[in-house]
Parts: sequence; structure tokens; C-alpha cells
Amino acid sequence: MEFIDKYIGGVFLSRRFYISLAGSIALFLLAYFIPLLTILPFVFLFALIVFFIGEYFMLFFTKRLPLVKRIIADRLSLAE
Repeated sequence: MEFIDKYIGGVFLSRRFYISLAGSIALFLLAYFIPLLTILPFVFLFALIVFFIGEYFMLFFTKRLPLVKRIIADRLSLAE
């Protein structure tokens, strides 16, 4: 259970990941009907997996914390 809490529990998959995965599925479906496009979905899926694993390693296996900056308005409205 510690492994799941440490390495998988902190993973947040954004909407962009799911849209990319759906795009990969759509490319596979399109390649089924158009054989000329057969290599394209594999390249797209491979790139998606490489980016996911690279980001995962950058977040969980490096000593440095990611440098982020939050951009918000100076005053937050309470719907006045």
C-alpha cells in the first residue's frame, strides 16, 4: 500500500491527457479504414507515453521541486 500512496497516489491526470488519449484512439480507428495512416497512431501514442513517463520522473524522482508561478488577479471578487 505504501508503493501506491507514494508513487501513484499523487498522480493527477488532467483533461489534456484524456483528450490526447482519445485522439490516439481516433487515429487508430482512422488508420483501420485508411491503411496509409498506420504508423501515425503508433508514433502519437509512443510520444504520449514518453511525455507521460518523462513528466512522472521529473515530478517524483528528482530532488528539486518544480518551479511554478501562480497567476491570479490582485483582488479576488466575491460577486459583489
